[in-house]
Amino acid sequence: MSHVRQQIRDKFVSLVTGLTTTGDRVYKSRLYPLRDENLPGLCVSAGVEDNGNDDEENVETIQRRSLEVVIDARVKIVEGLDDKLDTILAEVETAVFADRFLGNLVASLDLETVDPELSIEQEQPVGILLIIFKVQYLTEEGVPETVL
Repeated sequence: MSHVRQQIRDKFVSLVTGLTTTGDRVYKSRLYPLRDENLPGLCVSAGVEDNGNDDEENVETIQRRSLEVVIDARVKIVEGLDDKLDTILAEVETAVFADRFLGNLVASLDLETVDPELSIEQEQPVGILLIIFKVQYLTEEGVPETVL
C-alpha cells in the first residue's frame, strides 16, 4: 500500500483525467515542462504538508495532516489565453468538487489559491495556472498508509 499522500495525489489525477479541454494529457510530475504536443495539459503534484498537532503537552497518536495538492495547468500562448485557462479552472474545480471527500481519503477539501503565470522555458511560451487545493486528512502516528 502507498502513503495516503500518494493515494490523494492519485485520486486527483483520476478526477481530472478526461476533462474536455485537457483530455488525457494529465501527468504526475513537476520536474519536466510539457512539450507542445502535450498542451493543453495538467501536471498534478503533492506540495507542502503540515502536521496540525501543535499542542506539545497533548501526546496523540492521531496525525492531523494538511496537504497542498498542486495542479499546474499549461496552455500554448494564444489569443484568448486567459479564457482558456479559466475554462480549464472551471473544469478542474467541477471535477474535483464532484468528489469532495476524494472517496473518503480526506476530511475536508478547499480551493486555496489560483496563481496565473507565464513561462518561456518551453519550445514556445506557455500560459500557466497553478491551482492549489488544501486537503485535511488523518492518519495514525507511524501508520501513514491508512487514512482514519
